[in-house]
Amino acid sequence: MNPSALEYRLYYDDEGRPITMASHDYPAGNYVVIDKETYDRAAYGTMRVKDNKIVTVEEANKYRVRLVKSRRGFAVARGNANLLLNKNETYPDIEFYDFDPERNR
Repeated sequence: MNPSALEYRLYYDDEGRPITMASHDYPAGNYVVIDKETYDRAAYGTMRVKDNKIVTVEEANKYRVRLVKSRRGFAVARGNANLLLNKNETYPDIEFYDFDPERNR
């Protein structure tokens, strides 16, 4: 199938919150047609659907948590805490971060 012939859809709930996206095998439900860039970005936490249009919301801040170095928690590449490693992934130099109990109440 030609990628340019695909219709990219963002499905949303009754409050306009994104549920899922699809480019084929379309499920039933409320949706808006989106461009491929929006589909690829999949920034669910920063968009809502209002009046059949995507609007940006500032909810990304709502989900931020502070992480601190620890002996267990999330495995990351040393010196690059945004490079989260999968459980089965091997990496030569790992450090761990976990939720900061003082800042995440």
